[in-house]
Amino acid sequence: FLIPCVAGFLVRNWYPARFLMGDATASFLGFVFGALGVYGQSGNLAPDADPMSLLEFLILCFVPIFDVTYTWLRRVVAGDNFLVPTKNHLYQRLLYSGLSHTKVILSQIALCAAMLVLLLIYNFFNDFSVAMFLLVDAFIIMGIYAMWVESRYAYVKESK
Repeated sequence: FLIPCVAGFLVRNWYPARFLMGDATASFLGFVFGALGVYGQSGNLAPDADPMSLLEFLILCFVPIFDVTYTWLRRVVAGDNFLVPTKNHLYQRLLYSGLSHTKVILSQIALCAAMLVLLLIYNFFNDFSVAMFLLVDAFIIMGIYAMWVESRYAYVKESK
C-alpha cells in the first residue's frame, strides 16, 4: 500500500513540485521504513520467507544513512553545531554546485540502484564473506560519490 502512495507522491513532487512533503510526513515515512526493516528481520513479512537480515536492511537504506552520517561527521570535524539544521548534505551541495534538480535526483536513484544490485548479489550468495565484501563495496561507491560532491562544491562552515 505504501509503495504506490510514495510513487504517486514522487510523480507529483518531481520538479517543479506541485506538492511539498512536510517534516511530519517525512518523519512518518522514516518511521514506517525503519519499522518495516525491524519487522522484516522477524520473518513476519511473509510466512515462508527468510527473515531479512540487518545487513540487507542497512544496504537497502545505505544512501541516506551514509549521507546523514557523512554530513554529521563533517560538521563535528568543522566544529559546527550539529543540533541545528544544515544545508551541507551531499545532495544539497550538488544543487548548489549548479546541477539541476533532475540530475541530482537521478544521481540519488543511480546510487540506490547500485545498492539494490549489491543487495541482490548478497541474496544470491547469502554468505557472510560475500556480505562483508559487498559492504566494503557500498562504502567505496559512496566514498567516491562523496569525493565527487566535495570536488564540485566544498563544505561551507555554518555561521554561529
